[in-house]
Amino acid sequence: MLSASRTDDDSEPCSAEVDIRKGTDEIVIRGCACPGSVDYGGCEILLWTGVFLSGFTALEGFWQWFFAVWGYVLILWVMFSGARRLELRQNKNYGGRPEYQEYVAKVPIILPLVPLYSVVKYKWLMA
Repeated sequence: MLSASRTDDDSEPCSAEVDIRKGTDEIVIRGCACPGSVDYGGCEILLWTGVFLSGFTALEGFWQWFFAVWGYVLILWVMFSGARRLELRQNKNYGGRPEYQEYVAKVPIILPLVPLYSVVKYKWLMA
Protein backbone atom coordinates (compact mmCIF):
# COMPACT_ATOMS: atom_id res chain seq x y z
CA MET A 1 0.00 0.00 0.00
CA LEU A 2 2.87 2.34 0.75
CA SER A 3 4.41 1.62 -2.65
CA ALA A 4 1.13 2.46 -4.42
CA SER A 5 1.11 5.96 -2.95
CA ARG A 6 4.83 6.36 -3.56
CA THR A 7 4.59 5.68 -7.29
CA ASP A 8 2.37 8.75 -7.59
CA ASP A 9 5.30 11.03 -6.74
CA ASP A 10 7.62 9.31 -9.20
CA SER A 11 5.28 9.71 -12.14
CA GLU A 12 5.36 13.51 -12.39
CA PRO A 13 4.98 14.62 -16.02
CA CYS A 14 7.45 17.48 -15.54
CA SER A 15 10.94 17.58 -14.16
CA ALA A 16 12.55 20.59 -12.58
CA GLU A 17 16.24 21.10 -12.04
CA VAL A 18 17.94 23.81 -10.05
CA ASP A 19 20.86 25.74 -11.51
CA ILE A 20 23.15 26.03 -8.49
CA ARG A 21 25.26 28.78 -10.09
CA LYS A 22 22.25 31.13 -10.20
CA GLY A 23 20.83 30.28 -6.78
CA THR A 24 18.16 27.97 -5.49
CA ASP A 25 15.26 30.09 -6.71
CA GLU A 26 16.24 29.68 -10.37
CA ILE A 27 14.31 26.62 -11.55
CA VAL A 28 14.39 25.36 -15.11
CA ILE A 29 11.42 23.24 -16.16
CA ARG A 30 12.03 20.82 -19.01
CA GLY A 31 10.03 18.13 -20.77
CA CYS A 32 6.58 19.11 -19.53
CA ALA A 33 3.70 17.21 -21.08
CA CYS A 34 1.36 20.07 -20.16
CA PRO A 35 3.07 23.45 -20.40
CA GLY A 36 2.21 25.99 -17.79
CA SER A 37 2.44 25.99 -14.06
CA VAL A 38 3.31 22.65 -12.53
CA ASP A 39 0.67 23.17 -9.84
CA TYR A 40 -2.13 24.12 -12.20
CA GLY A 41 -1.60 22.11 -15.38
CA GLY A 42 -5.29 21.66 -16.01
CA CYS A 43 -5.24 17.97 -15.08
CA GLU A 44 -7.56 18.42 -12.12
CA ILE A 45 -10.03 20.42 -14.23
CA LEU A 46 -9.93 17.63 -16.79
CA LEU A 47 -10.70 15.10 -14.05
CA TRP A 48 -13.69 17.07 -12.71
CA THR A 49 -14.98 17.68 -16.24
CA GLY A 50 -14.93 13.93 -16.81
CA VAL A 51 -16.77 13.31 -13.55
CA PHE A 52 -19.34 15.97 -14.45
CA LEU A 53 -19.90 14.59 -17.96
CA SER A 54 -20.08 10.98 -16.80
CA GLY A 55 -22.91 11.86 -14.44
CA PHE A 56 -25.18 13.17 -17.20
CA THR A 57 -27.00 9.86 -17.59
CA ALA A 58 -27.75 9.65 -13.85
CA LEU A 59 -29.13 13.16 -13.39
CA GLU A 60 -32.91 13.42 -13.19
CA GLY A 61 -34.95 16.50 -12.52
CA PHE A 62 -34.20 20.15 -12.12
CA TRP A 63 -32.53 20.06 -8.69
CA GLN A 64 -30.05 17.33 -9.55
CA TRP A 65 -29.02 19.22 -12.68
CA PHE A 66 -28.90 22.49 -10.75
CA PHE A 67 -26.57 21.17 -8.05
CA ALA A 68 -24.37 19.29 -10.53
CA VAL A 69 -23.87 22.39 -12.69
CA TRP A 70 -23.45 24.65 -9.65
CA GLY A 71 -20.86 22.30 -8.14
CA TYR A 72 -18.92 22.16 -11.41
CA VAL A 73 -18.93 25.95 -11.72
CA LEU A 74 -17.67 26.27 -8.12
CA ILE A 75 -14.88 23.76 -8.79
CA LEU A 76 -13.78 25.77 -11.84
CA TRP A 77 -13.91 28.97 -9.78
CA VAL A 78 -11.70 27.43 -7.07
CA MET A 79 -9.16 26.23 -9.66
CA PHE A 80 -8.93 29.58 -11.43
CA SER A 81 -8.83 31.56 -8.18
CA GLY A 82 -5.97 29.36 -7.00
CA ALA A 83 -4.16 30.06 -10.26
CA ARG A 84 -4.74 33.78 -9.72
CA ARG A 85 -3.28 33.66 -6.20
CA LEU A 86 -0.28 31.72 -7.47
CA GLU A 87 0.22 34.17 -10.34
CA LEU A 88 0.10 37.16 -7.98
CA ARG A 89 2.71 35.55 -5.72
CA GLN A 90 4.95 34.62 -8.66
CA ASN A 91 4.67 38.14 -10.10
CA LYS A 92 5.74 39.54 -6.73
CA ASN A 93 8.70 37.17 -6.43
CA TYR A 94 9.90 36.96 -10.04
CA GLY A 95 8.14 39.81 -11.88
CA GLY A 96 11.33 41.79 -12.45
CA ARG A 97 13.14 39.00 -14.25
CA PRO A 98 13.13 39.07 -18.06
CA GLU A 99 13.15 35.24 -18.26
CA TYR A 100 9.98 35.10 -16.20
CA GLN A 101 8.29 37.78 -18.30
CA GLU A 102 9.19 35.87 -21.47
CA TYR A 103 7.84 32.64 -19.97
CA VAL A 104 4.48 34.08 -18.87
CA ALA A 105 4.01 35.83 -22.23
CA LYS A 106 4.08 32.56 -24.17
CA VAL A 107 2.84 29.83 -21.79
CA PRO A 108 -0.93 29.67 -21.12
CA ILE A 109 -2.35 29.31 -17.62
CA ILE A 110 -4.19 26.10 -16.66
CA LEU A 111 -5.41 24.98 -20.09
CA PRO A 112 -2.53 24.35 -22.54
CA LEU A 113 -4.49 24.95 -25.76
CA VAL A 114 -6.50 27.99 -24.62
CA PRO A 115 -4.63 31.30 -25.11
CA LEU A 116 -5.22 32.59 -21.57
CA TYR A 117 -1.91 33.95 -20.27
CA SER A 118 -2.98 35.78 -17.12
CA VAL A 119 -5.90 35.81 -14.69
CA VAL A 120 -4.65 38.64 -12.45
CA LYS A 121 -7.05 41.19 -13.95
CA TYR A 122 -10.11 39.10 -13.03
CA LYS A 123 -10.78 40.39 -9.51
CA TRP A 124 -13.94 38.27 -9.14
CA LEU A 125 -11.66 35.20 -8.86
CA MET A 126 -10.65 36.18 -5.33
CA ALA A 127 -11.17 33.32 -2.91
